[in-house]
Parts: sequence; C-alpha cells; structure tokens
Amino acid sequence: MTYLLLAGLCLLAYLALVLAANRLGGSAAHGSVAFEPGTVARDRAPATLTVATWNIGYAGMGAESDFFLDLGTQRRPLSADLVDRNLAGIGGTLGSLESDVVLLQEVAQPSFVTWGRDVLAGVRAALAGHAVAFAADIHTRFVPGRLGVRVGNATFSRIRPQGPLELVRLPLEPTRLAGIFRKDYRMHVLRLAGEDGGEW
Repeated sequence: MTYLLLAGLCLLAYLALVLAANRLGGSAAHGSVAFEPGTVARDRAPATLTVATWNIGYAGMGAESDFFLDLGTQRRPLSADLVDRNLAGIGGTLGSLESDVVLLQEVAQPSFVTWGRDVLAGVRAALAGHAVAFAADIHTRFVPGRLGVRVGNATFSRIRPQGPLELVRLPLEPTRLAGIFRKDYRMHVLRLAGEDGGEW
C-alpha cells in the first residue's frame, strides 16, 4: 500500500512538472538559429532568386488524413508505413526542385505525430547541398521520447546565408496548443548577399 501511494505521488509530481514546464514561459520575441554547415552551390544570390515553400504536414497529411486540428478525428497518421510513404514522395519532389531557397513548414523530428519517424532527417537528405536551419514551433518538454512532439519550420538555402536564421515571434498568433503546450510561431528571416553587392 505504501509503495502504491509513493508511486501515485511520484506520478502526480511528474504530471505537475510536465504541465508547468509546458505552460510557463515561452521564447523570446527575437532569437536566432545557426545554420548547419552544408555544401552550398554559391556564395552570392543571383539577380533573380527562386524560392519554394511547402507545408509538408509532418509527412502525415495525405489523402487518408482526418487530422483533429483540421476538425477531424485523428491525432496522427494511421500508420508508420503511411508516414514512410508520404516522406518518400516528399523527398522525391524536393529532390527535383531547383530552387535557391526552400521553406518548409510542419517539419517534425521523431515524435508521436510521426510514429517516431524523423521527417527532418528525410527532407535534409533530399536537399543535400543546402545549408539548413530548423526551429521548433511546438516542443513538448519532459514528455518521454516518441510521446513528445517537436515540430517547426526548416529553411534550406543553396546560397551561403549571411549569419544565423533570425526568428521573430508573431505576437497575434495563439501561444498554446490544447491549452497546455506552448506554440512559438515565428517569422524566419534569411539574409543572403547578392551578386550586385546588395542583400536579399
């Protein structure tokens, strides 16, 4: 009986820690994320810059999805195989792009919503030869391993970035998911030197 009481108290303390860690605080209004070094195609941006943007929906938002945040019923894709299949299709499309800059939304690291699949690693492999920076908009704290969620935006550039990716919080966006987990929606500012001496 004493063991069960102690275990119950420990569980309550853990749940209180998770709740507090995920509700309190938040990110600063401004911040930055360093680009991971990559082999970039050029040091300066041409006069015409090509940009692709895509919300890849955690590699789980195919025709079969009915996601709860879109007023559906599913908390995640139906299976890990579905995530793998979607990620393969996303990778194939990304690999065929010839854009100087690729902006991806809803990119996930291994988590509950991806059945433990590393979507960020998959898109990174498809866009080899790009500098990359990732910033999580939703990041659960003290939630074990693949039960947690770490989802955000990734910026890829074939042109060498001039410094880190700047993050500017969007003040009118909601700051909570399900009333518990912090959401830090931020604008990503990428600076590139132009061939003409100017800046993109």
